[in-house]
Amino acid sequence: MALLLTGRTLGPVSTESGTLAEETISSVTGQLTGELTGRVSGRAGLDVLSIDPMQVNAKGDPTTRITVGKQVTPDLFVAYSNDVGSTQGSVYQLDYALDRDFHFTSIRDRDGSVGGDFKYILRGKPPAAPGIVEPAAAAPPLGAIRLEGELRLRERSVRRRLRVRAGRARDRAAINDGIDRLVEFYRRRGYLMAEVDSHETPGAGGAVDLTFHVHAGPRVAIDIRGTHGKGGLRQDIAPIWQKGLFMDDIVEQARAQIEKRFRDRGYLKVSVAAEVLRNEPGLFKVRFAVRRGPRARAEEVRIAGTGQLPEREIRKVIRTTPDGWFSRGLVRDAVLEEDAAAIRVLYLSRGFPLVSVPGPAVTLDDSGRHAVVTFHVEEGPQVVFGRPRFEGNSAVAAAVLEKTAALPEGRPYTAGLLDAALVRLRRYYDKAGFPDARVTSRPLEVPPAEAGRVEEPLLVIEEGTHQRIRELSIAGNVLTRDGVIRKALRIEPGKSLSRGELQAAQTRLYGLGIFRSVSVEPKPPPEGAAADGRRDIRVAVRELAPLTQAFGLGYDSEERLRGLYEISDRNIFGSGRYLGLQTRASELVQHGTLLYREKGIFGGRFDVLGSAFGENEKRPAFDVRTVGTSIRISRRITHATRTLYRYTLQDVNLSDASAAFDESTLRLASVAASGIHDTRDAPFDPLRGHYLSGETEFFGRAVGSEAEFVKMLAQIYGFKEILPRTVWAQALRAGAAVPFGVSKRDPASTGDTVSGVPPSERFFGGGDTTVRGFARDHLGPLDASGDPIGGEGLFIVNEELRFPIVGSLGGVLFFDAGNVYRTLDDYDVTRLRRVAGAGLRLATPIGPFRLEYGALLDRKPDEARGQVFFSIGQAF
Repeated sequence: MALLLTGRTLGPVSTESGTLAEETISSVTGQLTGELTGRVSGRAGLDVLSIDPMQVNAKGDPTTRITVGKQVTPDLFVAYSNDVGSTQGSVYQLDYALDRDFHFTSIRDRDGSVGGDFKYILRGKPPAAPGIVEPAAAAPPLGAIRLEGELRLRERSVRRRLRVRAGRARDRAAINDGIDRLVEFYRRRGYLMAEVDSHETPGAGGAVDLTFHVHAGPRVAIDIRGTHGKGGLRQDIAPIWQKGLFMDDIVEQARAQIEKRFRDRGYLKVSVAAEVLRNEPGLFKVRFAVRRGPRARAEEVRIAGTGQLPEREIRKVIRTTPDGWFSRGLVRDAVLEEDAAAIRVLYLSRGFPLVSVPGPAVTLDDSGRHAVVTFHVEEGPQVVFGRPRFEGNSAVAAAVLEKTAALPEGRPYTAGLLDAALVRLRRYYDKAGFPDARVTSRPLEVPPAEAGRVEEPLLVIEEGTHQRIRELSIAGNVLTRDGVIRKALRIEPGKSLSRGELQAAQTRLYGLGIFRSVSVEPKPPPEGAAADGRRDIRVAVRELAPLTQAFGLGYDSEERLRGLYEISDRNIFGSGRYLGLQTRASELVQHGTLLYREKGIFGGRFDVLGSAFGENEKRPAFDVRTVGTSIRISRRITHATRTLYRYTLQDVNLSDASAAFDESTLRLASVAASGIHDTRDAPFDPLRGHYLSGETEFFGRAVGSEAEFVKMLAQIYGFKEILPRTVWAQALRAGAAVPFGVSKRDPASTGDTVSGVPPSERFFGGGDTTVRGFARDHLGPLDASGDPIGGEGLFIVNEELRFPIVGSLGGVLFFDAGNVYRTLDDYDVTRLRRVAGAGLRLATPIGPFRLEYGALLDRKPDEARGQVFFSIGQAF
């Protein structure tokens, strides 16, 4: 799993990655073991869910945030943190390992500020048993470094790319990296068939002599005539030389590849001629002459051979359409293949297991511009599920198995439904103590002429032996107490043995964030022992270094020069609990947070995160000093749904306020309940799915607060891919703060003469994540100096169309409407400020960089025409 996440094993991760990535790898590897609960996609990489917000050094209370992250490269980790109770922007943090202990961390904070810090990380040593030292075999030094073969380039340049020096310790990884660099060096200079390998021989004095065998091959010169985009075509066919052996075959494959590329773009009458101009040991020159011809457009798309499915349903799944007002009608080979596959998948999902859909026939006119496309479908008979039959079961009754399989009798027969039934049966047997049970199905045999067949699937079961846990042994823990491990395992002697439970136990151990490797496996039975079904379980762990410190110096667009210091112990006294201190200071902001985390409380179903924090911040309208403490209990109900419960107590002191306000310290205390449901396919740049969150926060004297009000916020985001890479994104955010008690009777005692809600708890809008025609927080009421006051009510609607332009560059058209209401008496969803705009977005592995302009559609005389924003990440 560590290899999937970072491209390296857990050992190197724990010593070379940053503290952010290191904590995350150990915490989430278990969640991905056995069953990948993260999402894997070529577009977004592997997204890691539910990282603790303590790993992001941002402003504000960390217990209000939900954080996710992604390992982009072995050295780059990015985290994304969203505040469930605020409309302020999300926090992005990037951690790049310059080397083992020196990192660069960049953060976009929730106020839109962007900064970067250079950090030196000082790690403690992993726990080791007293008196036991793991022997480390010293690598022998390198002796003579020789180059053999046909170099064709200067030897000095070749050696520089290898970066291997005599006298250094042999490092096979460094040698392999040098070979890769040298091969790439040759290929960039046209030696596409270059090969390099190495050979070791014993040298003098225990050294190792290293010989590199270089076969440069001929320099390949590729000349392409008759078309544009020659550079892209060369890159497309260059790998053919890298993998090929015989020049004649390579040239023919390259010619066919160029032709295919044009056919995939709609040039069906393209012809490509290849001519070898020179074929010498040191130079191979080839010319490809391209005659594209016209692009073919479909005059008609026919579907032949159908009768059991409506033609309109088939047309919905294919992308090739006739030329018309709303369709270019291009006929592309690659799309035709996808369309044929889509038709076959449709028929299979409707119970036609013998369906056949060959590649479509394309008839071109003499000009090559007009085509008739015909898909030929051989449907075969439709098959439906009957009642399943079972063979080989003895411990479990057939009626129980039939209920567990849950095969829908009378529904179309599909391999997907049958496979799902097999999985359910295997899990049932595993939970019942038959971990080695096998469940298979007999192949389907349907005569081609038999229509309306009812198939009663035969499920063959090999139950194996019922097994129980006899003893549980734990090894490898030096600091961590056995009780901590046993609590997370939740498996006990005498219980039925289940591989699913063992995997879940391994997941929970990784989730503690204190181990770099975990193994929970049944021991093989001793030779000659009686097969009584009792198995011993061995738990083996390797611990991470518990203590980590970080020193940093950086710069921020708002704070200017700043410094930071962090220290954490992830395994206090071997208890599996986390305690950490984060500090950050600049001229504008001084922030410190003491964090405590414990996982698996209340029977292991809940996690607790506590913090004590203090912050001084200079804002446009006032200065705020906050000191407080907070505790959050969270529970993950499903993969997409999480609930959070929080208590916060803080003293807030406002000074230099332009509004009439009592500058004495105000104590705020609240209890809050939040819910999140997130089905987005990628939190950094989603194509589809939705995000729902809601929070209700109660401030009252009953919980220790001087101000009394109830604050509610709901956020709904929706994403739909309406065309390839074209996304329609929508957002609705609505909030209200309802004063009661003393805050309603005497607003000035807790807020100002108009609103009893303290300024620090009011809603604000405007900026690159809300309504983009206004500067940050400047939507809604302003004071006489033009500074934002905030309000008791908020309503914002966003509509966005995100579309590709070329390569990684995309565009966006957006419409924002919203308002911030001074009091709830002013709340009117028809009285909204409206903004329309457009922008450019550059897609990157860490999310899009975006440049946008929002223009006010209802501009007032004293307002700017609009705002320009440059930021990272989506607006929502």
